[in-house]
Amino acid sequence: TSPAPGLEFGDLDGDGEANIFEYKFGSSEPGGGGRLGVGGSQDDGSLTLSWRETPFSDDVSLALEFSHDLLTWQPASGDIGTQRRIPKADHDLVEVTIAEQILPGRRFFRLVAVRDD
Repeated sequence: TSPAPGLEFGDLDGDGEANIFEYKFGSSEPGGGGRLGVGGSQDDGSLTLSWRETPFSDDVSLALEFSHDLLTWQPASGDIGTQRRIPKADHDLVEVTIAEQILPGRRFFRLVAVRDD
């Protein structure tokens, strides 16, 4: 079930992962079960980031953000590349490909979880 309001960013099982991310990525076991995180690959000047989402977690959205300095973050809106969702048996694989013109210089990326009310 979805984390209770006020507990989304807590860590009830003490494994270092916020409750809301465990819920969205489909892991609630102590230690995270090795299922949390974002993967990445680079090809032909573009960067593809991917992660798993459980299909029953529609009440939480993930937003991709980027930064040049880790201090100022900007939404990575649709103009930076393409996004696709690949349905699997027990989860969806989300892939975001970031166009090469966004990548020059140093870039940092993060996922921000937001409860959809």
